[in-house]
Amino acid sequence: MTQVDVSGPRRWVIVALLTGFMLINFCDKAAFGIAAPAIMHDLGLGPAQFGALAGSFFYLFSLSLLLFGKLAETISSKKLLLICAFIWTLAQLPIAFVTSVSALYASRILLGFGEGPSAPLCNHCAFTWFENRERNLPSTFVSLGAFAGLLVAGPLVTHIIIAYDWHRAYLVLSLASFVWGVIWIFLGKDGPYSSLNVKSSVATVLRARYLPLFFNRTFIGAAFIIWTSYFAFSLIFSWVPSYMRAVLHFDASATGWAFMFFSFLGMPILFVTSLVSQRLQLRGASSKHARGWLNCGLLLLSGVLTVGALMLPLAPLVRAGILAFAWNLPQVSFVLAVTVVAEITPDSQRSTLLCALSAIGTTAGLIAPAMTGRFLEGTAGVEAGYHSAFELAGALLIVSALAGFWLINPEASKRKILLGARGNRANDSQSDPQTVLSGRV
Repeated sequence: MTQVDVSGPRRWVIVALLTGFMLINFCDKAAFGIAAPAIMHDLGLGPAQFGALAGSFFYLFSLSLLLFGKLAETISSKKLLLICAFIWTLAQLPIAFVTSVSALYASRILLGFGEGPSAPLCNHCAFTWFENRERNLPSTFVSLGAFAGLLVAGPLVTHIIIAYDWHRAYLVLSLASFVWGVIWIFLGKDGPYSSLNVKSSVATVLRARYLPLFFNRTFIGAAFIIWTSYFAFSLIFSWVPSYMRAVLHFDASATGWAFMFFSFLGMPILFVTSLVSQRLQLRGASSKHARGWLNCGLLLLSGVLTVGALMLPLAPLVRAGILAFAWNLPQVSFVLAVTVVAEITPDSQRSTLLCALSAIGTTAGLIAPAMTGRFLEGTAGVEAGYHSAFELAGALLIVSALAGFWLINPEASKRKILLGARGNRANDSQSDPQTVLSGRV
């Protein structure tokens, strides 16, 4: 690859903008859960109906991931992220003025289509500015944007709903998406490690067959981990605020602040975990251990804590604290599992694999909210319904962690994919394996 100076501040400006993008994204997501009691009251919705409405966000989510992921192989991530931002603007603007179930369904579906590829496209764009060994940190900041969005959404959206109404909250979020898009037009750019920028590089033109990419053991393990992490995460932003009100008996203001604590706790966990992972790799640990096993160990702990917190007789604040810690642990998957998949994938196909990873994972977001609504209507009580759904999430985290310990081995997967890719391009036999798959390391 051509030597390019990426040591200046430009790449961190891009990371900051991508972090802001994810902040707005997750404000959008959190707003629906925070506004749940008001929406259900105004539209006369029961738990199952609201769960179905929450799940509609994911109707086109996976489809948009696959579509935008493939487009990113030939279209710059700058343009695709700009399209996403303006879709968010259009999706939320009508809800500021219209009150109907059908309008809210249409808004949720369109918003899901626009937000689907956001995280993988942000990571893909950030990775074009960084070598493989440096990618933990920018990916962490992208994920921290998501946590910051939840952190901001708690008190901000709650204040807007209390002071005005939930329609006004959607107006503010729509305008925020528009403003970000305008800024991105002038400052956004793909980096020097983009396959679209360095056409002559072997690392950017080498392509593997998709079948070995999707069915290697590391991708399968990472996909299972991402799926269960999304399962837990979708419950946080769709049902946890209502759980705090109905079961833990927090008032509206306390719920907003408690939700902010839920969100804040994930930030130090994610940052420390990413630094530990990177430090382990710099000291010679394999990616299998520094990224894969660390990720799986935290998921296992999360599942155990979740089940334990729900089965033991605990005070509401204690239970909320344990669940907040437990359900923030799986969010490290959005850095560690993602960087593992990026590591084993040729640069020119990275956007497709990252979007496919999210497409698989986010199907859990379609299932979990609707399933919880059915549990609430089909059990002996509201508390039992919530706990059944949350305990299932804990069990899934435990199972995926154990599977991940067995499946994830990025070094072995990289070698196998490289051999297949070399077979397709005989002239590349002299290429450095590390350079071929993921740029300079």
